[in-house]
Amino acid sequence: MYAVSGATMLNLHPTFPKQPEWVRSSHMDLVSTLIILTLSGVIFFWARYRDGQPPNLENVQLIPYRTICIVTLIIAFFMIVHLVNMAGLETGNLQR
Repeated sequence: MYAVSGATMLNLHPTFPKQPEWVRSSHMDLVSTLIILTLSGVIFFWARYRDGQPPNLENVQLIPYRTICIVTLIIAFFMIVHLVNMAGLETGNLQR
């Protein structure tokens, strides 16, 4: 019986070119994590600014800016935990 992993089959397929080194490396994880962390910080501060504005009684506020703040803080927390894990510290599932 012949068993081939999915990654090997993708590399053998003639229409899929081999991925460059920068795609396969772990630096892509670091870059994407930092981009997501930065975007969540920018969106958090924008939503915090908009939430602090005095209410406009002529127009109804349809965007829940406080909820956006909470969601972006949760995303930023997960990205910080991911950065700590990438640095080599184990943050979860500690079995002794």
